[in-house]
Amino acid sequence: MRSPLLAGLTGAAIAFSVALLQPVRASVPAGVVNLQELLRSYPEYKAADQQVKDAEVNYQKALMERMKKLEAARTKGSTPAQLQAMQKQFEAEIKPIQTRGVTLYKNLQDKLRGQIEKAIAEVAKAKGVDVIYDKQAVLYGGNDLTGAVSAKLKR
Repeated sequence: MRSPLLAGLTGAAIAFSVALLQPVRASVPAGVVNLQELLRSYPEYKAADQQVKDAEVNYQKALMERMKKLEAARTKGSTPAQLQAMQKQFEAEIKPIQTRGVTLYKNLQDKLRGQIEKAIAEVAKAKGVDVIYDKQAVLYGGNDLTGAVSAKLKR
């Protein structure tokens, strides 16, 4: 004869095991935003992108000017030592231009990321959403907040 206590515990263990196999519903409201769309529609991104492109053009122009001077010196018969000295000088002149471009890019990226993250957080809080994912990483589900965040960024 089986003990009622053992039968009860076995039944409880089976019920608990079955409960573990059931899909768990998320109790945390989740939202999604399309970060690429936010960037494309954000006026400050367009201005920052143009600044970075201008810095890149400036760097390329400076580099090409120095390469032409180096080639002209080579054509005129400068010695290898003279060419090497010119090259070192040109590299020293180019380095600050390159550094300014990299610093500009990083500063603008950090600024934009901060603005976008702030807008996302504000919209999420207003909508009662606890978790936000990039829409490209979500196959299904989530409340799309892209439009609301975009509107907030344009204000």
